[in-house]
Amino acid sequence: MPTQSAKSRVILVARTPGGAKSKRVVLVALVLLVLVVVVALSIGWGSRSIDPGTVWQALTAPDP
Repeated sequence: MPTQSAKSRVILVARTPGGAKSKRVVLVALVLLVLVVVVALSIGWGSRSIDPGTVWQALTAPDP
């Protein structure tokens, strides 16, 4: 009965603390992404006072 052992293995993996930790990491990443978007909009990317292309050039330009 290989399917039964595979099922119990999946349940075991789902109940390990690592699964909860990875969910928390994803949640934190989503919150940070939302914060970055809010900050970018408040800086002015929404009103196009800062051109994202110019920002990209400034970020990727080699140091003098």
